[in-house]
Amino acid sequence: MKNFISVESGLIIANHMSVDFNLPTMGGRKPQKYYGWWVVVASAVCLFTAYGFGFYPLTVAFKDIQGEFEVSRGMLSGAIAIFGIITAIGFLFAGRFCDKFGAPRVMRVSVPLVGLGIILVGLTQNVVQLYAAFAIYSVGLSGVSLVPINVLVSMWFGDKRGRAVGLLSAGVSLGGFGGPLVSSFLLTRFGWRPMFWVLGLAAWGLLVPLVVWIMKTPPRATNSGTACVDPSSINTKIRSFSFGASFTLRQALGTSTFWLQSSALFLVSSVWVAVLSHTPNLLRDGGLSPGRAALGLGLASAMGIWAKPLSGFLSDRLSRVGLFLGFVLFQAVGVFLLTRAQGGASAFLALIILGIGGGGAVPLRPLLTSQFFGNLQFGAVFGALELAYALGGAIGPLVAGWVYDQTGSYLMAFFLFLAAYVVAIGSYCIAYYTRPKSKVAVQNP
Repeated sequence: MKNFISVESGLIIANHMSVDFNLPTMGGRKPQKYYGWWVVVASAVCLFTAYGFGFYPLTVAFKDIQGEFEVSRGMLSGAIAIFGIITAIGFLFAGRFCDKFGAPRVMRVSVPLVGLGIILVGLTQNVVQLYAAFAIYSVGLSGVSLVPINVLVSMWFGDKRGRAVGLLSAGVSLGGFGGPLVSSFLLTRFGWRPMFWVLGLAAWGLLVPLVVWIMKTPPRATNSGTACVDPSSINTKIRSFSFGASFTLRQALGTSTFWLQSSALFLVSSVWVAVLSHTPNLLRDGGLSPGRAALGLGLASAMGIWAKPLSGFLSDRLSRVGLFLGFVLFQAVGVFLLTRAQGGASAFLALIILGIGGGGAVPLRPLLTSQFFGNLQFGAVFGALELAYALGGAIGPLVAGWVYDQTGSYLMAFFLFLAAYVVAIGSYCIAYYTRPKSKVAVQNP
């Protein structure tokens, strides 16, 4: 048996018995499941917990907290802005730290902050304290969510990376579906403060064992009884998804492609997060109960449970750029239909379409990062692009809240969001057609 090899510009990519998921073991024992798939399952549960027990419960309890603190929706939306800004900065640092220290170490340091921040939200007495508690949660989230998880999975998978990323990304959607339902149950029976206490403790209970015992990097060499991969088994068609260049972060920042992609991601995120954040308010303003409003939010998120794995599966076979733009267009159609919705049924239909588009786009972000910029410093480059995405998620809810406070309606905000989608699609098309087409000479990072 041969040792692992280093491919794709220095990352250890360890998959790749491309026919089935079982790898042979030494001594003729029964084949083991390829460990990378356990990492995928653990990643999905981590994302489910980190988002479903922290971000989504705030949107469910939004009106209750607003009433108790006696602040405007724009002011309370500042908590979501804090979330976006801190996770944006955190993603950038998380990417660099993952490249330097390894994703598992970054995740172990971050997990305690996730549960602590959620519990502290339930102890807050004013909006400033809420900002501080959500800031702690956001720091922790940036170290256990999409950036470190995608860095880790990129080391385990090559030719099946699309489906792996699609499956793990469904964890966010499961959190978006299950989180509001669980939160609504706790909210109606115990109030919003005990809701956050219970969810914070549950977050610790799920995340700690997963991060400590499951989230591991591939072994660099074989030991007795350890599954390994013969270099000849690696499916070379994974290279067909690369544009042929591999960049350091500094080199990526020097390209117009990076900034065009960043702009597009900023605009897409600003709409997606704003609509998700204010959907419960929109539905409750329309006369729906808190439970049915939470169901509407959960419905949009639930679409990603199947849209994300489907997107990942298709990304191993079709144009990833084309898929991404198609899913963004789905989001725009959903937002447009929300502006025309007259009742619960029509609003739910719009949210289903929006959820398909929003969910399907998620696994394509890390895959397109590798396609455009290679894997030399994947963590750093992906973290920088996610910074733009997270900043958009910080600004969008503030815009929607401010427009509502000024006009008493979300309609004008939604029309602004439709214009943002048009600009985002145009920016990404330009990024694709102006991308560097030749190999970049890479200096030592």
